[in-house]
Amino acid sequence: MDKRGQFYAIYIAFITLFMVFSVVAIQYSQAGKTASSLVSPRVILELDDSVEKFERGEVRLIRSSLEGAKGNFGSREFVDSFRANFLLDVGSLDLEFIFSDLTLEHREIESEARSSGREFIQNVLYPEDLIYFDAIRNGIVFGRAEIGKAFIIMARDPSDINFPVDFYYSYSREYLIREDDEGYVVLVVSPEILGYGRVA
Repeated sequence: MDKRGQFYAIYIAFITLFMVFSVVAIQYSQAGKTASSLVSPRVILELDDSVEKFERGEVRLIRSSLEGAKGNFGSREFVDSFRANFLLDVGSLDLEFIFSDLTLEHREIESEARSSGREFIQNVLYPEDLIYFDAIRNGIVFGRAEIGKAFIIMARDPSDINFPVDFYYSYSREYLIREDDEGYVVLVVSPEILGYGRVA
């Protein structure tokens, strides 16, 4: 290797070491500030909790609506009566949770859904074609349509350098209702929840 090659090898090694030490120094100097500029997952965890709470109320309402249904279990009369009972008392659920930040097929529809109110609940959220008797599974299928929520998650202190996350959360639910000697059994058969985010 000639002298020029030796010089470049030493020069590249020096530059590499300089860059490594620079990055380490910058990270060390920013260590106290970095934590305050990160996006917290708290909003997402609270959303998961709200979904679980809503679904517990949904199951309670399904059970009470079954008790007052007319006709033989599985008949069209029974299914229609059960659905009517459920929709009659649907106001006992936390509908504010459903309406806030509401999206459908990635389109914001909160104001439309609030203005249509009961029509949205009856025709979009709990449509007739998602509540039916399934002879193969020997039970009544009760479904909630897929809806979502979209919002931007910001760092606690926006004055710091931070990367807001554009978050979308999609969820639906399907229950299978069966009758046995002790009464009605409500089973969760499809936990359809999808959440993802991207830097805004």
